[in-house]
Amino acid sequence: MSLADRVYSLLISNLDISEEDKQKLRELLQKRQSELDIDESELGKASAVTLWNLVREVPALYVNENGGGMYIIFDIDSMDVFVEDCVISFSDDWDYENPFRLDNLAPIYEIPEAYYEELMTYGNALSFIVKLSSGAVVAIRGRFLGNTLLLKLPVDDLGDDEFDELVKLLSDEYLKEIAEICKSYTWVLSDAYRGCYQAVKEPQCQFKKVIEGWVAIGDYSDRVINRLASLDRLELPIEDYPDCPVLLVFPRSSNVCVTYFDVYVPTDKAKYFLQWLNAVGYESFDLKHGHYVRVLV
Repeated sequence: MSLADRVYSLLISNLDISEEDKQKLRELLQKRQSELDIDESELGKASAVTLWNLVREVPALYVNENGGGMYIIFDIDSMDVFVEDCVISFSDDWDYENPFRLDNLAPIYEIPEAYYEELMTYGNALSFIVKLSSGAVVAIRGRFLGNTLLLKLPVDDLGDDEFDELVKLLSDEYLKEIAEICKSYTWVLSDAYRGCYQAVKEPQCQFKKVIEGWVAIGDYSDRVINRLASLDRLELPIEDYPDCPVLLVFPRSSNVCVTYFDVYVPTDKAKYFLQWLNAVGYESFDLKHGHYVRVLV
């Protein structure tokens, strides 16, 4: 039985709807599974956000006593179906928070509150640092999990022209690049109970991973890690920022004492960035002080 049919059977057993709506529901689920290209063998690893993306077009099929729409949710882990009337809505234009589907970059306008919390709590983090034509340096923060990418733009820190330029850069160039890199990550088990997210394939984009590493509880004495941390926190003098965009990805791990990080820059700027960082050929492992960093090019 396909995932669409599986979800359909469980939904139908819990909903009192017309035959016409039943058919509409089945067609919607089949369409969503086709769009998402979900591997049936991976269903046990599917996150709640992934399943929400499958059924998110269904809500109009269920109405409560007050006439308000309620949202049908299918939980792959418990195999339960329930309704959710607490949702977070997003603007249909660029704003502070901007969620997208990773598979086709379609905007997402509503996410159940519970799944928003899951994304923000258990999602992988990212920072995208870019310099605008005005000289301003901007940090876009984000989270990604399953088929959902959420980007937070520093709306209050930018003038109208700067914000418009940032949106154009994202729309025309960088959103697709960021999404391709996020799609390369998947959960990799280290044993039956532990694991971490890793980039398991080469992203099909114009960015290249140039550095990887981790930071544990320690004094963070490594100069390269400190320089990257200052870049991420926008603590450098304005004239010291690199003349290329930088994407930092912080993949989630079951090891709560360690923060993993990967650094991506445009492929044609890889050597320049490593020179800017003074990290050509650099590698450092210090278990006592809690860090590891390795240059990959």
